[in-house]
Amino acid sequence: MTLRLLLHILILIALSKITACSESALPSIVHKNDTSEIFRLLFKKDFLSRNMPGFGSLQKRNIYGDTILFEFDSIFIGHLPNSINGFNFKFLTKGKICEMASFHYNDSMEFPYFFHLNDFKKIDGAYEISLQVTCVIPLYDKYGKLISSIDSSTTNKCIFGMMCGGGIGVIAYKEGDIIRIKKEGSWSD
Repeated sequence: MTLRLLLHILILIALSKITACSESALPSIVHKNDTSEIFRLLFKKDFLSRNMPGFGSLQKRNIYGDTILFEFDSIFIGHLPNSINGFNFKFLTKGKICEMASFHYNDSMEFPYFFHLNDFKKIDGAYEISLQVTCVIPLYDKYGKLISSIDSSTTNKCIFGMMCGGGIGVIAYKEGDIIRIKKEGSWSD
């Protein structure tokens, strides 16, 4: 009985390997990740240069060279590549941007503008996205000395987005298997 059982097990193993080999030889259909495709469409330079207020401000001198800073305190960071459509991104938290702006304040009077993803949510099969170009004004230098008293009521070390950029609201949706992106509105700070 054990020899018979062993023979059945060996036959099952051989059949499963044959089936697995024949299945892997078949062409597979790779589905694109919707989020990655949406970001690829959103970060096209011609789309942003036509639709994003403040987009030109991202081209200012930057301590990272050709890299654009991206303020990102969200779970979506895993969906954004470090480089897309000619943009090279450096992902930093709001706190880190403030710290760097304070540290480099003496080197360049203005810290570079950066992207901020305000909103990214799926509603009824479409994605609503709000992307902003903004800036930071450090209130203290790297030694903790007060350098600006723009807003004396705040205890924050930096002020973000004070009349220095703008943004767009877009809708991303599917037409069949194709993802489309459409500007819904824009604003300037």
